[in-house]
Amino acid sequence: MDQIQNFIYNIKDNDVFLIYPFISVSCLHTDPYINLSRQFLVTNKSNPRIIASYLYYQLENAGYNFEFAHDEFDFYLFLKYKKVYLNLNTF
Repeated sequence: MDQIQNFIYNIKDNDVFLIYPFISVSCLHTDPYINLSRQFLVTNKSNPRIIASYLYYQLENAGYNFEFAHDEFDFYLFLKYKKVYLNLNTF
């Protein structure tokens, strides 16, 4: 959760990021990985506890669906992200 919190608190005001979370056992994004969820948006006002809880739930669900115990191996959480630009004049 510390990494998620650090990421969120370092987002500048009025910035929005599209996040794509996935895990890997090798710490290499080129090796096989498991996508934890669809993409979602975060700002510096996002609650890191809610995001961490959601990602943990998704990890539990993946473990159930793919029949693996995530607590039996080490894995790395990646948050692939990109900045989203919104034109507020169109709303």
